[in-house]
Amino acid sequence: MRIIRKAKRGSSSTPAFYPAYAARQPMGLPIDAASHRAFVACPGNDRLIVIDLQSGASLAQFPVAKDSDVLAFYPQRARLYVAGELGEVGGFDV
Repeated sequence: MRIIRKAKRGSSSTPAFYPAYAARQPMGLPIDAASHRAFVACPGNDRLIVIDLQSGASLAQFPVAKDSDVLAFYPQRARLYVAGELGEVGGFDV
């Protein structure tokens, strides 16, 4: 799995690619622009991975519902929701 860091607007540089080795079947990619983080749900191993978009480092991993494939990020509330195919929903303060 590779996470893409968008090149700066108006820049001719190519985007950087960062590996997220713990990701299995990654789904969704909400981005918190204020903190330069991306959130990746991985239904292949039931994990949520937090990626730092400036360094490319995995900041944290959390267990989530089985087969989680839907993410909803609300930056004004600093809240991330992750839903699994069986209807289970988890919430995270980010």
